Amino acid sequence: MKRLVILGFSAALIAGGVSSCKKTSRGKMSNEWTVSKMTSEYSSVSSGGSTSTESMSIDGTSGTSTDVSNWGGTSTTTNKTIAVKSYDYTINKDGSYTIKSEMVWTENADGGVTYVDTQNNEISGTWTFLGKNKTGDFKKNELVAFYATSAKSTVTSTVIANGSSTSSTSSSSNTYSGHDYATIYKVVESKSKELQLSLEYEDKSSDTDGNGDVSTSTYKSSESLTLVQK
Repeated sequence: MKRLVILGFSAALIAGGVSSCKKTSRGKMSNEWTVSKMTSEYSSVSSGGSTSTESMSIDGTSGTSTDVSNWGGTSTTTNKTIAVKSYDYTINKDGSYTIKSEMVWTENADGGVTYVDTQNNEISGTWTFLGKNKTGDFKKNELVAFYATSAKSTVTSTVIANGSSTSSTSSSSNTYSGHDYATIYKVVESKSKELQLSLEYEDKSSDTDGNGDVSTSTYKSSESLTLVQK
């Protein structure tokens, strides 16, 4: 599920959702925002029968995540609770943006073992409205694209068992051209102090091995965000 938090802003996604209730503008978008609600789901299905579903829901300062996978006939479910320390968007009039988040993921596993991951993410880049699209029936300023130019993540993982704990920290940092990765949201609602965004994505791929056997995979992703003015 941590993959959704990191890559949800840097995967090429196609906007979706219901029609906008009110038009937005650069002035309305440009603001300091806090994520008040978020839901996301990612699923994959392969022709071999393997499936994977990852879902996350955040409301205020708390949330949950559930990962369900079935590989080789074995099904595994992982549930986690999420403590949201911060989750903020800074969208500037000059076309730049920054997303910062700090979340604590806790999993109570079998055997009385608890896994705690404290994750800090920061993504920066540029944003712009996309033009009117008659084919997709999108109006002017109804689609907004966020192009990532940098992404940083630090994760401190702690394992608690038998009254003791051990911790380790890992970090990653990546830079992009600003054209490689984009998240395209549809503006569902734009108010003076609230912004609602949504997206949907689907991709199908196929691979052929050395014996000529073809395997196919289908990936789907969706996300809904409610931002409130800080």
